[in-house]
Amino acid sequence: MARPKERPFASTEELLEITDVSRRSLYEWVRLGVLPVPRVMSDGNGVYSRWPKIAIDHARFVVEQRELGYALDEIRPMVHARWGSADKVPIEEAVEYEKKVAAARHARHAKKRRTDASE
Repeated sequence: MARPKERPFASTEELLEITDVSRRSLYEWVRLGVLPVPRVMSDGNGVYSRWPKIAIDHARFVVEQRELGYALDEIRPMVHARWGSADKVPIEEAVEYEKKVAAARHARHAKKRRTDASE
């Protein structure tokens, strides 16, 4: 029997399980540059993030370093040394990302309200 293809991305739920932090904290980690930026996706039924697969390795590393007592600001250069990308996400990019997520959620809720009202 053929094995199912591995997804080329990680889900937010996978990262939440690995890190045991809130969604808000995950996105703060992105802003601080210890996690890569996910792609925001919408299929008309919801909004979700698709994280680069490497985000799983980043998340595990960050958790290990936090357990050793390091702060996120101390972990960022470690991530940079290991993966070469630890610069802070420019605040404009982080704000734009959050706006996209909020707009997609708003659209989903508006669609649901219209559907509920027409029933």
